[in-house]
Amino acid sequence: MRDRLQRYASLLGFILLLAAIWILYRQLQVYNLQDIIYQIKALPTSRLLLALLLTGLSYVTLSGYDALSLHYIRRPLAYEKMALAAFMSYAFGHNAGMVWLSSGSVRYRLYLSWGVSTLDTTKVVIVCNLTFWLGFCVLSGSVFIIEPLAIPAALHLPFTSTRPLGILFFACIGTYLALISVYRTPLRIRTQQLTLPTPLFSLAQIGIAALDLALAGGVLYVLLPPAAGLSCISSLGIFLLAYIAGMISQVPGGLGVFETVVLMLLPATIPAPTALGALLAYRAIYYLLPLLFAALGFGLHEMWLRRSHVAQVVETVRK
Repeated sequence: MRDRLQRYASLLGFILLLAAIWILYRQLQVYNLQDIIYQIKALPTSRLLLALLLTGLSYVTLSGYDALSLHYIRRPLAYEKMALAAFMSYAFGHNAGMVWLSSGSVRYRLYLSWGVSTLDTTKVVIVCNLTFWLGFCVLSGSVFIIEPLAIPAALHLPFTSTRPLGILFFACIGTYLALISVYRTPLRIRTQQLTLPTPLFSLAQIGIAALDLALAGGVLYVLLPPAAGLSCISSLGIFLLAYIAGMISQVPGGLGVFETVVLMLLPATIPAPTALGALLAYRAIYYLLPLLFAALGFGLHEMWLRRSHVAQVVETVRK
């Protein structure tokens, strides 16, 4: 059974590596590499460095998802491993779309290779996805209520501003927190039980995910030129609404959908070519660059696993 599981895991790793290469190729087909390089070179050095710093901080913050999840299921693991799993899984998931599935697949491959059971990995994936949605709803709800955006008619939403959406998000969070405060019966996964998070633990989840999303939105904000009517909060609201549209579309990485929504919502004081250049730079810095490093790292990890397996076989034969 264990040998069969290892074969399946090896096949999954090979498929994921090919998928990462294909996604990179596909995105570079949509966005011409020369255009991306030109737009990045046109950015002031200070804004480019700040965008890279915020991107790095965002991906470091992502390790908090796995750290919280592993702490919650009481499964110790070295920080460098959980950080690597978080970086690779989200670098892949951000570009592939259906983050819960694509990032979960990467986690399964990595955690299984480190001796974490399939069941514990499933729990980690569940808690990580719950963490994201808690933080997303609280941050989006806050931004949409504090500084609501006018929603373009082209999006065909049943309301004209984001405030009702913010109220809906807070209603969902309030209902969830009330339920976990009262309902303490553990959830059953096969023969195992998963105790529901406490409200205090949920606050930690919200903090991690909200910080990650705020940093991701900050990357776009610093890449856009200063403009009247575009505050940090309004820019974050545009980012979050475009993010929602990208997720609903199920297009890998929200490719094209995210950019279109941002262009529709930005103030008219920012020329469309300038805004598109900033979006190209954002796609390259926050999406493609991490995916490139993740694909290289994943390939090296697979080579190391293959070499270790061969060494084990040789050692067994010698004995």
